[in-house]
Amino acid sequence: MATLALRITARKCAKHHGRAPRALLKKSAVPFQKAYVPKRVVFYDLETSIVAKRNSYDPVFPKGMTRRNLIVEIGAVDDNPGGHSNVFHKLVDPRLANLTLMETLRVTNQNAKGTFNFWNKLFCEKHIISEEERRSRKHMPVEEQAALYDTLFDADAFIPAKKALSEFIAFCILDRSTLEAPILVAHNGRSFDHNILRHHCHRLCLPQLSCGMYDSIPAARQIMPGLKSYSLGALHAKLVGGEFQHHHALADAHALNRICRVLAKYEELPHISCLWSESHGSLTNIKGVGAKTSKSLRNAGYNLPTLRSTVLQRETCPSPIQKTLRNHKTLWKSLRKKWTKEAKRAEKGKRVRGRKRSKSV
Repeated sequence: MATLALRITARKCAKHHGRAPRALLKKSAVPFQKAYVPKRVVFYDLETSIVAKRNSYDPVFPKGMTRRNLIVEIGAVDDNPGGHSNVFHKLVDPRLANLTLMETLRVTNQNAKGTFNFWNKLFCEKHIISEEERRSRKHMPVEEQAALYDTLFDADAFIPAKKALSEFIAFCILDRSTLEAPILVAHNGRSFDHNILRHHCHRLCLPQLSCGMYDSIPAARQIMPGLKSYSLGALHAKLVGGEFQHHHALADAHALNRICRVLAKYEELPHISCLWSESHGSLTNIKGVGAKTSKSLRNAGYNLPTLRSTVLQRETCPSPIQKTLRNHKTLWKSLRKKWTKEAKRAEKGKRVRGRKRSKSV
């Protein structure tokens, strides 16, 4: 409010006297920090086949679509800013069109034995097959197991991959409460889930999701450094506690949602989507600021927006923060240089857009 009042005063002075006082113009040059608008976050997980080692006959796909795993289950949780959460869960028939399961595994170069061992455990825990069936399949040839899974995948509970992914895309982008595209988050998504999702959309001629796709592991490493493991089970045990059905798509998506809520609360962020925001995210996103420094800055009353405005207003680091930051001179100088450039670029963009609007009118 103070900045807005100074700007109005400067305009009045400029109207009556031809120009505004320099002091007022200097103070009003501080960029205005917009309030953060929470975004939808869709936490998802894929359960897949296990691929064999690469061979020279593997088809070539674009970068970011090189994973050849076959999807057998999709689970997702939509963390909506409105306070309610929607869920998505589908069992997927992984077979290619007009091919049996054994033919599909050979064409896509899958590890049949490893895949069936994982699927037997997965579907036994889902009570789709019994424990006795699981034990009997343990020493069964892969061809016979594939024939049994052909019968299983013909059931109504399993739907084709194209239909399942079409419904998942609709779940992500079609939401009446907001027009903005959601943030898509998966644990180890950068090297696994996102890659498989893009590969399937490319192969099945489906549209690629235009929303931001993020991995939860980097955020966990920055906020909670020094842990022995950053697997989903280890993080859930450390931050949330309790057990969940690991390697089940919907259960894993719920677990990831709980973990990220704890991380956002630990960093005192206004919303869970701030974990992946450049302007209102965690202080650990700043290069040179670790978990301890972030905690000290938060104890001093700073978050990312307030620290940014302070850096842009002051040329030197304030004395209360100097004790918190080890290399405060270097860090302050680099942050000031970076954020000043961003502010100038944003201001230039506003002027260009204003000119285009005036010309169109």
